[in-house]
Amino acid sequence: MRRILAVTTAALFVVGPAACGSDESASEASGGVSVADAWARSPMGGLGAVYFVVTNDGTEADRLTAASAPDLDATVEVHETSMANGQAAMDPVDGVDVPPGGSVAFEPGGYHLMLTDLTSPLEVGSTITIVLTFEQAGDVEVQAEVRSFVEDGGMGATGPSAATGM
Repeated sequence: MRRILAVTTAALFVVGPAACGSDESASEASGGVSVADAWARSPMGGLGAVYFVVTNDGTEADRLTAASAPDLDATVEVHETSMANGQAAMDPVDGVDVPPGGSVAFEPGGYHLMLTDLTSPLEVGSTITIVLTFEQAGDVEVQAEVRSFVEDGGMGATGPSAATGM
């Protein structure tokens, strides 16, 4: 399973940016960090998730250290999904490194932003504002479209199974 996930992730890094072309939803900060393809999963039981791709076109490494959702009454944490003994676990991380000239995908089954303690539902088709805080680039404001939660835990035939987590 890890080999499949690793191959899939590697393919996303190679194909993903080229397939995206110019993305009107991309946000860029100083230092060459940009964020594209941001979307949020509609919440299930007060939990939601946000996904995107961070690209660092700068010459120095940067690090995502925090995130917030100023328009939502929710807690936002940077999480990573991992597998241990056949069980998926989603744990907070203190940051995610983005190497110079590289990209990091925040996607189902991997890194993601976890929205907890949501007091009101996110409406499918609406847009939420997320602020990502980087060590070098500072704050980057991102607009993420809210998409429908798929009952199997993934995004249809192309998404991960419930076993791989958010």
